[in-house]
Amino acid sequence: MEHRPIFKGVQSDVVWFDKGFNIPLFTKQTTFSDSSHASFRNRRRHTFSPFSFKVPIRIYNKNNRLSIDEVIRRVNNFFYSDEPKEFKIPDTDYYFIGEFDGPIEIDFKMNVIMYTEVTFNSEYPYKFYDNEKVQTASKSVIIDSKTQLPTTPLIEVTGVTGNDLQISISGKNFYRFRMTGDLPENITIDIENERIYETLSGVNLMKYFRYDSSFENMKVSDGDAVVLTNDSTTAKAKLTYKELLL
Repeated sequence: MEHRPIFKGVQSDVVWFDKGFNIPLFTKQTTFSDSSHASFRNRRRHTFSPFSFKVPIRIYNKNNRLSIDEVIRRVNNFFYSDEPKEFKIPDTDYYFIGEFDGPIEIDFKMNVIMYTEVTFNSEYPYKFYDNEKVQTASKSVIIDSKTQLPTTPLIEVTGVTGNDLQISISGKNFYRFRMTGDLPENITIDIENERIYETLSGVNLMKYFRYDSSFENMKVSDGDAVVLTNDSTTAKAKLTYKELLL
């Protein structure tokens, strides 16, 4: 196994994992409080909390070939980011999104190897599976996914005809998205960014959105049924989503 972390899509020749690094599982906080009704307790649960964990590393300057100033520059350049970025451990099937605390303090008397810890912080309480999952519904499709938490899909519909389009997702929860009006053939439904637009031109189609839909909350989980309803016999809905692992 390659023992150098990947951050922002790159590796450093002077930053290595130290042995004994444990990958954290999900963090959970649960609180309970009495309700105003004396006969029962109302459970208020905040289930998942953002990640923050220590990463043991070793700074390795083989044969002291680099000056300490250059080691410091390379280390801090590797860990620095101006916004959350992907952090990946080689030979695993997932990654985190977040940032490292800094700067990294390095002893000027360092001789070849120095051991230290850095803190990685993420606003997300889960890991992301490496590749985005893509599934297509002609009329319907069952979600077949590794995701352990409901996840938000990007939906790209092609071949639309007529004046009505509906997409429903049913499983533990039920969601329905519906558009009516003079609809174009190709429509992108970007739930995460609350955008509906004609795929090729980018023209906003929110005026066709039916407000009895549950647009902002639509998510898919393993085993959910996705059903596409439209007059066209060739309409298809392509769902692209990231799988979330605890």
